[in-house]
Formats: sequence, C-alpha cells, structure tokens
Amino acid sequence: MGRGERTHALSTTHLEMCRFKSPTDPGLVCIVACIKRLCTDPNNVVKLDERYAIPMKPPFPRNVHFCAREGILEEIQSIFWPNYHFQEDQSHPLGRKSITLQGSGGTGKTQVLLEHMYRFHAYKRGYSSIFWLNSDSVASLEASAYDILGNIIGHYDGMWRGATDCDQRIAHSLKIFEPSITTRATLMEALNKASSVKILRDWLSHEPNSRWLLVLDNYSPDVDLHTILPATDVGHVLVSTRSYNAYPGSHSIAMPDSIGEAESVDLLIRSSGKGLRVSRNDMAWASTIVKTIGQLPLALDQVGAYICSLQISLQKYAKLLKSEPERQMNEKITNTIHLGAIWEISWSKLSEKAKGLLQLCSLLSAHDIPLKLLQGGKRDIGLMIDDETITETIGCLLSFSFASVSPDDTSISIPPLVHTWIQQRLEQDEKALQQYRELVTYMLTSSFVFDDAKTLSEWSYERQILPHIIRCTEIVESQSNWGGKSMDDRSKEVVCSLAKAYERLSDPQKACSLYKLALNGVKKPGYTIQDFKTMDAYGMNLALQGKHEEALNWYTQALEGAESTVGMENILVLSIVLHIATVFMEQGQYDQAAEQYQRVLLVQEKKYGKDHLKTLETLYRLAVTYIHQENHDAALELLHKVRDVRERSPSLGNSHPSTLETLESIAKVLEKQAKYHEALEIHHSVVDRKVSSLGENHHSTLETVDGIASMYARQEMWNEALDWNGKLLDGLSKLFGAGNVKHPWTFSTFTRIADVHHHLGKYHDAEKGYKKAYAGFKDLGIETKELETAIKIGTVLRKRGHYTEALSCSRTAEKELEKKLGRDHTSTLAAVLNVASIFDMQGNYAEAFKRYQQVLTLYTKLSGPQHPDSLATTSAIANILTKQGAFQKASQLYTSTQPTQEKVLGPNHPQTLSTIQGHAILLSELGKYDHSIQLQERVVTAVSNALGISHPETHIATYHLAVAVENKGQLTEASKCYNQVISGLPAQHPYVLLATRGMGNIHLLSQRYEQAYSLYQRATSGLKEMLGDKHPETLRAVTSQALALMKMGRLEESESMYRDALGSCGETLGAEHPLTLTAVHGLAQACKKRKKFKEATAGFRRAKEGREKVFSKAHRDTEESRRALVKVKRRSWGWFF
Repeated sequence: MGRGERTHALSTTHLEMCRFKSPTDPGLVCIVACIKRLCTDPNNVVKLDERYAIPMKPPFPRNVHFCAREGILEEIQSIFWPNYHFQEDQSHPLGRKSITLQGSGGTGKTQVLLEHMYRFHAYKRGYSSIFWLNSDSVASLEASAYDILGNIIGHYDGMWRGATDCDQRIAHSLKIFEPSITTRATLMEALNKASSVKILRDWLSHEPNSRWLLVLDNYSPDVDLHTILPATDVGHVLVSTRSYNAYPGSHSIAMPDSIGEAESVDLLIRSSGKGLRVSRNDMAWASTIVKTIGQLPLALDQVGAYICSLQISLQKYAKLLKSEPERQMNEKITNTIHLGAIWEISWSKLSEKAKGLLQLCSLLSAHDIPLKLLQGGKRDIGLMIDDETITETIGCLLSFSFASVSPDDTSISIPPLVHTWIQQRLEQDEKALQQYRELVTYMLTSSFVFDDAKTLSEWSYERQILPHIIRCTEIVESQSNWGGKSMDDRSKEVVCSLAKAYERLSDPQKACSLYKLALNGVKKPGYTIQDFKTMDAYGMNLALQGKHEEALNWYTQALEGAESTVGMENILVLSIVLHIATVFMEQGQYDQAAEQYQRVLLVQEKKYGKDHLKTLETLYRLAVTYIHQENHDAALELLHKVRDVRERSPSLGNSHPSTLETLESIAKVLEKQAKYHEALEIHHSVVDRKVSSLGENHHSTLETVDGIASMYARQEMWNEALDWNGKLLDGLSKLFGAGNVKHPWTFSTFTRIADVHHHLGKYHDAEKGYKKAYAGFKDLGIETKELETAIKIGTVLRKRGHYTEALSCSRTAEKELEKKLGRDHTSTLAAVLNVASIFDMQGNYAEAFKRYQQVLTLYTKLSGPQHPDSLATTSAIANILTKQGAFQKASQLYTSTQPTQEKVLGPNHPQTLSTIQGHAILLSELGKYDHSIQLQERVVTAVSNALGISHPETHIATYHLAVAVENKGQLTEASKCYNQVISGLPAQHPYVLLATRGMGNIHLLSQRYEQAYSLYQRATSGLKEMLGDKHPETLRAVTSQALALMKMGRLEESESMYRDALGSCGETLGAEHPLTLTAVHGLAQACKKRKKFKEATAGFRRAKEGREKVFSKAHRDTEESRRALVKVKRRSWGWFF
C-alpha cells in the first residue's frame, strides 16, 4: 500500500474475491475508490527517472509450472521490502541489500530468481530496472553485461531518436568518451573495445540511478563480485550459487533439495500436462514416481516433459523407470541417484539429430547458445544441413526439457546438470568425443564473418558468445596434435579464425598464441595459401603489439610464398605489401615504405586504373610518407591529384570524408611550409563543406574547428585562438546538450582556453579555466588528464604568487603521476620542474636544486644534453647557483648554455630569454653592471615585442632591468622602471612588493629615510604574508628596513632587526650566502654606531673575507666591507688608547 493508505477488509471468501453482486456493492466501491486515488494522487504515483527505467529482458520465459517455493519468495521479499513498502518515495536511493540463494544443482534456484524477477516487473514495484547476469564465469558475466548494455542503448535510442546527438548522448550516459562518437557504428566500436562489466558498473553508479535489482545466477566464487557491484551503497543484489558462503556479508537463504511430497506431485502433474484431466489413478501413480525419484524439482520437470511430449500415462512411465537400472551420478552434480536413469529414458526417445546437437552444445557453455552459432554448422555438419532442420531439432530438445529457449527465440540454454551429464556421457566414447570436439570448433568459427563491412556487428556477436569462444579455444589448445594428424588447412582456418576473434575482443596476446599454434610445424615446401594468410594475419598481430621486426619477418615469408604461388596481382599479395609498408612507416623507415607503396601503385593502376578508389588510397598513403620525409612539394603534388579525383568522383564528391581528409592533409603541409594563410583558407573551406553536409554542430565539423583554434594558438594569434575555441565550446554545448557537457573534449577545450589566457598574462582567468577543467576530468575519472591539469593550476598559482597553494597542488600531481606513469614520463617531469620552480620562489634553494638536478639527469639520458628541455633545466640550475652565491659555477653554466640555446631555439625564444635574464642577474651580482643592463634591456625589448607592454612577463622583465640600473646608480631610470611594475601588476603580486622595496632603495640612496622605511615596512609585511618570514626576498627587505632604521638613528631597533635577519639568513641560506654577508655587514655597522667596536670589527672582517670568496677582491661589496673594517680599526684604536 502507498504511504498513509488504510487497509480495507472485504466481506467475502477467497473463492469469491473477484465476484461482486452489483456495481454498487460496498466492497467494489471501496476498491474502485482506492484505485482511482492511487492513480491520480501525485504522492501515490510511482515516479521513476526515465533514463534508468530500462525495460526488463528476462533470460527465459516465465515458468507456468512454478510452485512449491512460495516460502523462499516471501523470505526474499521480506528482506528486500520489509512491511511491503514497494512504492516508497522513488526520489530516495534504494539502500544496498544482498541475498544469496544457496543450494545444490537442480533445486530450482534459477526458477526462484526468475519468478521473483517476473513478479516485481509485473507490478512495477520499487525498481527502476531489473538485470539478469550469468555469473558462472568471468566470460559469462562479460557476455551478460554486454547484452544488458545493448538493452540500455535500445532504451536510450527510443528516448532520443531523431535527435542529431542521439549517439553522443548515449555514449555520454555510458561514460564512453573515446574514440569520438559520431554514429551508432562508432558508439558500438567504442563499446566493443571496452569492458562491458566496467561500463555497466559505472552506469549503475550514476548518482540518480539507485533503485535497481541485479540478479546474478549460477554465481561462481571465481568471479570477483567487486568487478560488477558499484562502490555506491545502493541497489538490491540477488545471487544464486552452489557454493557455501560465496558472498560474505549477504543474507543467506538455503534451498532444500526436496520441495515436499504434495508439492512434488503437484509439479509432476502440471509439467506432464495432465493438470486439467487428472484422475485419482494418475495421482496415485504420480505419488509412486515421486517416491521413486525423489523430490528434486529438476527431476520432476524432466519426467513431466517426457510424459507430456510422448503423451503417455504416468503408470507407463513408472514401469519404464522401474525397468531402468539406477545410475549413480558424479557426486559433484547431485546427491540423487535417479537423474541418470531419468535422462537415459528421455535420451532414448531423442532423434539422432537432437542427440548430435545436444552433444555439440555440451562442449560449449551451457547458457545463451545463439541460433546463429548453431547455423554455423551447416558447412561441415550433416545433421545441421539447413535452418529448418536446426529449428526442428531444437524443438525436439525443448519438448523433452533438455533445453530452454530465450523469450525472443534467438538462443537456447541447456540446464547445467543436463549439460554436465551429456559431457560425461560423451567422454565415455573417445572417438565420438574427438569427432564432436572438431565439429564444434568448425561450427563456431564458421559463424564468424570477417568482412570489413560487417566488422562492428561481428564484434558485437563475438562479445556475446565469448564463453563459447573460450570453450572452443580450450578444445583447440588441448588437442593441438589434432588426433595425431598434422593440422590440415581446415583446422588451420579454425585456429586462425579464433585468433582473429580474440583480436577483435582486444586480446592480442591470446591471438598471438593461436597464430603460433596454426603455424607450428609449417615448413617449406609444404606451404599452402592458408599458411600465407595465417602468416599475414600473424604479422599484423605482431605489428599491433609493436614487434615490428618479427612482423616483417612473417610478412616477408608470406610475400615470398604467395607471390611465387599466385602472382603479384593477387589481392592477398597486395595486402601483404601494404602491411609491410605500414610497418616501415611505424619504424620511421620512410624510404622503404615509399618503395612498397610505389610497388603496389604500379599493380593497382594497371589492374584497376589510376582513378580507382583503391589506387587513390595507396596514392594518399604515399603522399603521407612524403610528408614524413619532409618532401613537401612531392606530397602536395600527390595530395592535389587525390583531391581532384575524389572531388570529381560520383561516389565521393566535395564533402566525402576521404576528400576532406585529403584537404586537411594539404593544409598541414602548407603549415609546415609556413604558408599559414593558405593553410587557414583550406581549413575554413573544410569547415564550410562540413557545415553544409553534416551540420554546424556535427562532431566532425567541430574537430576541424578545434584544429583551426589550435593552429591559431601555434602561431600565437591569441585573440583568434580564443574566438575559435569559443565557437568550439558553443558547438560542444549544442552537440552534447546545454546541460550535459561533461565530456573530455569539453574540458580539454576549457584547458586550451585557459592556456591562451595564460599566454596573455590573464592569470586569474587562466586559473578559473584550469580549475573548471580539473574538476571535470576528476568527475569523469580521467586521472592522467586531471593530474596534468593540476600542474597547469600549480604553474599559474606560482605566477600569481600563491606559492603555498601552488606547491600543494603541484606536489600532489608529482606524486600521483610518478605512481601512475613513472618518474621519467614527460608529465611527471613537468610536475617535478614546477615543484622545483616553486621551491625556488620560496627560497628553498636546496630542494629546488635537488629536483632540477634529477630532471636534468633524466632529460640528458632520454634526449641528450643539447635538447631544449635539457638546456632549459641547466639554465634553471644556474639561476639557483646564483641565488646560492655559487657565482663561478653559475657563470660556467650560463656561458655554455646561452649560445647553444640561441643556435637551437633562436635568440628570442622564451627559454633563451630566460637564460639571458638569469645571466644578466649574475653579472649584476658580480658588479658587471653595463653588461647586465645591456642583456636586461634585450630581454625587455624581446618580451614586449612578443607579448605586449602590458603583459605580466614584460613587467617582470622590467623589474629585473630596474634592479640592474639601480645597482649602477641610475636612480631616476630605476625609479621609472619600478613604478611601471607597481602600476602594471595586481597589488598583491610578489613583484609589486619587490618593486616597492626597490623604490625604498631609491629613497634611501636619496637620503629620504622616512619614506624609505615606510616602503620597506610595507614590502616586508606583504612578503612575510605571501612568502613567509624566512624567504630570501623577505629577509632582503628586512635587512633594508634595518638599514633605514640605522640611518634614522634608531640604532637599537636596527641592531635587533639585523641580528634576527642574520640568524634567519644563516639558517636558510648558509653562512657564506651574499645575503647572509649583507646582514653580517649591516649588523657590524649597527654595532659600530653603538660603539661595540670589537663586535663590529669581527663582523666587518667576516663580511670582507666572505665577499672576497663569493665575489672577488675588486667587487663593490667586498671593497665596502674592506673600507669599513679599516675605519672601525682606527676608531677602535683611538677609543682604546
């Protein structure tokens, strides 16, 4: 009953419950009122999310003879639905409940599950969808899941039929994103390449999808339940199994072997077809049969089917049973000794064709044997000569209950115990067993179709029959000597077909082992055409695994044999040559690839003509080879030929995919030739043609829009790149639905837009875009993309000065990428470099140096010391050495790196400019101010020209120029530069604070001490908050502030601040770092002012000796400490005497 409803007691017996005296009968009036209210009150109407209300697809028709297990059904119902609240609030999730039905074979577990399924489907009680999976093996589970996905796709197709993005919506709902989904064919191709169990589990995990029932029949502990059950704690799970404690944590219900004598008699009467005309004599003989065979439901059903099929009396069957000797069954099958006798009686009445078919099926999996598979026997098996004969034979098996048929009549299943009994029976005749093993492999592989036009439908078929493929493969592998005979061509064909099936099932290793089996013992001169086909197929398998040399070896053998046997013009020979060319392309041996393509072209032009589609395809491949050879003019010539013919072809035309593919290849060649304008014109032309033929928001159209946006970005035409990425994003929104854009392509576009903002210096916008993409990839579970986006977030946070957040983000990405991809993967190294850069900005030079050194070692190992990545990392190490005061080592690295970068990358490449800037900073530290200013001006000019005067990178370059001119004493020019930085960057940017400190230096040198102190104080406060108390830039500001205090006469405060700064500098940077020595010198000055001459003398001496070591004797700072030491000695002598 619905919530809030009352029950109504009717004044009638159970025999008259459907009978009312008149339309005004009070009982009838009450029932009608309840039904009306149930159907009209929104609070009582069952509301299910249409997306997850999948029509039920039961494995078998409902058993009309079901009886005797009502108690089991009621217990299942009471556990799943206590208090019978079937129509509880459908908006709430259905909490996870699990039941395991455990019992021996033949007790009717499957029938109980089936009846429960039908009852709840019939009344629409509580569940949005009910799914049935065979779970006796991993393969069966995969096949069942695939069938369910087909049902889900059919449901969605009905919901969205007519929508231009129907297939994209379906793919998105199933979380299938690769490859690009544009049609039903590409959707099915993607589905066929993935794990159906995983896709189904992910679909069951959708947050709104929380009211399903999953039925797992014949569960084997060999199957890991976690592979199919979602991690979310929702849904009902009903399992049947023979194994004890197979599903720990579930509620276990034991299925007794017997169903009771009265119920057994009832079941026998029903199944024998005598229910309507049963006599007392029949009842007595039925009771006798039950006492003889026991109360196992399977046995009773089998006896009933025999009696019904032959229309004999119960008495006659009892006599037959008495004359049949008892046959002890295998203990693994059952504890009943009469099943064998029952089956033998039924077996004796089967036709020879039915017996043969049953024995063939016993060598397959017991469940879901498609009619198409059985029809594969028409080629080799006499008893299956045509479809009519097969149908009649199946009917015979059904009538004796040796098989059951699916509701749509497309497949049959054999009861597991019957299946096992037939196997055991067949195994008693070794000769017959060998014959049937051979025939069943013929039958299975003859049902395959390897025509390219039917590839996708065949993939689907092979996924559905995976358990049968595995069984036949086991047969092939177990009798590899094929009865002591050498393998004939028919047997080789069987093995080769199985191998091809495994390739389509995405198991190339299994296919590889089968190809080896087919070729085992094959030697010259006994090669046949089938051997050449197998060699070619094996070569393709090896090539797909990246084993190119092995592939070439087999291709060469196949080519030599096939060419000498059937000639160069044979289709097989041409195919082998094309495969060889493909391997050469993969190996980068473009000359050899071109030679093979030219060889094929000569034959095709002669055989088919120059304008034939096959000839054009080879010509196109040759053009692509020329592109790889950098032979752009030759490539363009061929591509233009291909384009012209394809455009003129009646079967292709201007807008055919192959024509557009040719145009896009032409555009790529033009871009390589730096003919950007022409390339863009072609890309725009392709877009126009695709819009005209496919529509503005078609997947293929948007792919070209994506390519144009990327091309603009590569040319650093940022505004155009933003515009086209915006068009792409708008198209994707329409393609996937405005509220349904959670697709990797969408989030990749967010990333590319953020990249453009990053290049434009709009870091806040870039950060927002990256974080949006990051959240999307994380939601979709695309971990690598998620982590790579995290690196970009860390980079932009670093550039915004949010170092703590940047470090946390980047270190997490570094750790997870190393775990997932390895330490030497490019994405991992990018994360390590970003972490190193953040440590650098935080003043943690030791950690930064350590990481840079690790990355340099890997880059040098992978690409060599002169690779751009190696050079950039070397430059970063030189920068760290400068900050650590190791000027000589830094100078050596800059001197070797900068010229190489200018040669390899160009003088104005960002990496070259970064090295020049670092070198200029080092020169300034060494007192070579003119050279430093010259280099800094060069950097400012180059960055400004490339990015614009308002770009953050331009302002940062201007800051470094300001420092250089300040060091030389050009205060007016330095002040102008510092003010440009302060006005051009956000107020809380680190470089604004550094420029504020720089302006404090200008005021200090101009003897405006109060203003200098105020600026130093502001800079110090901001840097402490942003970078921390012990960051080198913070400490530099503190020492400047202490100097200002000293100039203002606040000597005690100055001394205290210098002592604090010196302690932090020594701890953070080391005793000989230039900044530490600056603090030493400053503290000595404060001590001198306060007449602490002994301490001052020691301080000046330490500063002088340290600066001599770090800089040189002639350096300005060294000279300053030397003069101060001389003066303080004089003062101390005067005071002493």
